Amino acid sequence: TPLAANEFARRLVNLMAISVYPKAKVIALDADNTLWGGIIGEDGINGIALGPEYPGNTFVDFQRRLLDLQKRGFILALCSKNNTEDVHEILDNHPHQILRRQHFAAERINWLPKVDNLVSLSDELNLGLDSFIFVDDSSHECDIIRSRLPQIEVIQTPSKPVNIPMCLEQVARLEILSLTEEDTLKTKLYAQEKQRKQLKQDANALGGDLNSYLASLKMKMHIEIDSRKNIARLSQLTQKTNQFNVTTRRYSEQQILDFIESDKWIVSSFTLNDIFGNSGIVGLALFHRLADEAIDIDNFLMSCRVIGRSAESAFLYAMLDYFARMGITQVTATYIPTQKNN
Repeated sequence: TPLAANEFARRLVNLMAISVYPKAKVIALDADNTLWGGIIGEDGINGIALGPEYPGNTFVDFQRRLLDLQKRGFILALCSKNNTEDVHEILDNHPHQILRRQHFAAERINWLPKVDNLVSLSDELNLGLDSFIFVDDSSHECDIIRSRLPQIEVIQTPSKPVNIPMCLEQVARLEILSLTEEDTLKTKLYAQEKQRKQLKQDANALGGDLNSYLASLKMKMHIEIDSRKNIARLSQLTQKTNQFNVTTRRYSEQQILDFIESDKWIVSSFTLNDIFGNSGIVGLALFHRLADEAIDIDNFLMSCRVIGRSAESAFLYAMLDYFARMGITQVTATYIPTQKNN
């Protein structure tokens, strides 16, 4: 039917779009009249629209869709002009609230301009503003963000509550091609990173230095070479990593598999454990054998979540030692500058 043809075409275009535009990573959400109907500071926990009856059921439905996105690896963050205690009361105690406090990786609930709060969230999560989608009911707030932070994609929720649950359905950058274990644990991993930052702040307050902080983490690195177990994740790292990525060359799962099966390539990755948990696969290097005694580093990249822990040095030294034992005497590498990897 024409309706089915339109939907098929839309989804196909979305898949093409995510190969061109940076994939969204963070959904920053307003609270009042976005996650629930009404204003918590005026209506109270029993007066907001959130429950089985219309219009409250539309907000419940919207939250369910947001929870599904969170389970698929998108990070949820709160950005609300409100009293913190009022919002936390809803998150913790409202019987029909789907999204609880643990579902949000970060929050800015205060009376500061939302422009400032979004920049602050970007700094805390160590993710660029161009990976943010901002959702708010206020045309005023949406216009300000569009004007001041054009990198952010802004979605204004519809004025009719019945249309709110579908407002993110056609956002191309929320499509995913594959789902990895790290995606399903994304919020937990960012919660662990928050604990690490707090430990670092505490160490600095007590006069400690960076080395003592790193030692207190008791990190252990596990390196795998030419492993077929996590090809989807390795490909994903080349697609999504922008900051610590020396060439930003992007590779598909099939290309990664071809490298692993080739005697001319070596694919190496690492995971990192510490006292707060396992960060998952967070580093990747692709080495191209030029001759019996020479290797070129085609790409060397690492997730922004572990920047600042000297993991890249440990990884590189381990691989250089591995190559030395293989008889390699020359290693070359290329750096291709981008706006993100300087």
